[in-house]
Amino acid sequence: RAGGPPPLVTLLRSGSDKVKEHAAGAMRNLSMNPELEADLLREGALAPLISLLSSPEIKIQLQAAVALRNLSVTPDSKIKIVEEGAIPVLVTLLRSPDLRLQEQAAVIFRNLSVNSENKVLVVQGDAVPGLLALLRTPQDPTAAEGDPEYEAQIAAYKQSLKVQEQAAGAMRNLSMHAENKGKLVSLGVIPPTLLLLQSGETAIQEQGAGILRNMSVSAPHGAIIISDGAVPYLVSLLRVPDLKVQEQAAATLRNLSATPENRPALVQA
Repeated sequence: RAGGPPPLVTLLRSGSDKVKEHAAGAMRNLSMNPELEADLLREGALAPLISLLSSPEIKIQLQAAVALRNLSVTPDSKIKIVEEGAIPVLVTLLRSPDLRLQEQAAVIFRNLSVNSENKVLVVQGDAVPGLLALLRTPQDPTAAEGDPEYEAQIAAYKQSLKVQEQAAGAMRNLSMHAENKGKLVSLGVIPPTLLLLQSGETAIQEQGAGILRNMSVSAPHGAIIISDGAVPYLVSLLRVPDLKVQEQAAATLRNLSATPENRPALVQA
């Protein structure tokens, strides 16, 4: 037939770098329409898009990553992207020096981890260390306004906030699964999550409190949350003028207070 996807999929595999970039860009646009998902999957678009994530050309990586990001919101693609072996490649992208690629990889993991089975597979695939590294607080611009470096530093700072929020969202999803909780604690999820609570961005605060809410349903993990010093930050979030942040913080404190041994620490905070 004369439709677009089959020849585009072929060019994803065998075209020049410039052709691959344009073909991946076309797939990026097509993937924005959910009703086209079945056609793209049937024509085998996932495997070459995943392969392009390892391209030495950032422009190609970015087009492929956004296409996969778009596809990863749908239930069937969440499963098939993992089945096609995307997790190791995405783990590598989390460590890319390009903030845009870090963001796309984090968003894809966030989308994939909505699926219950994927939550376990992503943790087993060693994605957590890379995601935790992206929870770090972005570096404030050091250049003064008007300096040549100022605009670039502001742009990098804003992009870093996007990366942090998406990585936190992925960790929040992963922390929902009972099988993951102990592994996340052993990998050190609590300390960087406390940094999220101290963010000036309410969206990031909400994700951080959501992680602790999920972890705090387990009494042993709740004790670790308290011993690591989370309570004062949670209490401070109760005063944040954002209902979503308030809800996550209050729910976490409710979970913690279900254990009698925790109650004195909560009252004294």
